Amino acid sequence: MKVQRRPRGSLDEARKIGLWIEAQADDRLAELAAAAGTTKSALTQWLIEAVEVDEVGQPIGWTKDHPREEELPITTA
Repeated sequence: MKVQRRPRGSLDEARKIGLWIEAQADDRLAELAAAAGTTKSALTQWLIEAVEVDEVGQPIGWTKDHPREEELPITTA
């Protein structure tokens, strides 16, 4: 399948960002992008735009999948 690239200059206020992700996540992103016939960049942007959030703006499921049990409650006097 031929990858559908975005036309040069078509991004609105384009920014290059640097991210470090684990190899298996990058492999999965590449597989998903290939299956969709698009680039990893275009798929990542779509994922960001499409993710559902809860009432405080966190991605649905984030708290369940990323518990913060290591944090201790801090009270101030």
